[in-house]
Amino acid sequence: MGGRGTKSSLVNQINLQDVIDREEIDRIMNHAERVRQGNTTGGGIIGESGFKECMCCENRTIPINSANHRCPVCGWIDDEYQNKNLDSLDGPNVTSLRKARLIWGRKIMS
Repeated sequence: MGGRGTKSSLVNQINLQDVIDREEIDRIMNHAERVRQGNTTGGGIIGESGFKECMCCENRTIPINSANHRCPVCGWIDDEYQNKNLDSLDGPNVTSLRKARLIWGRKIMS
């Protein structure tokens, strides 16, 4: 019958779904690679996502235009003064940025 039976139709539907899934996976992977390679607009900000790097762990978790946002990865509170003054205890974080980076580095290594 030249592939017109119900079994052939089901195989074609499955193959079409595989193609769609592969295209979606490729799109996601390409986007992830652009982010990994630093497709940024400057200042550590990713244009598409609206996030900038955490000053402690360097993950892109801090929303642009936010004030005192806590990083969900390392817990650092994004404070403009403490971000610029590495040894300062004057701000919402109980430790300096320099010490927080050392502590975070030890957590990653262990």
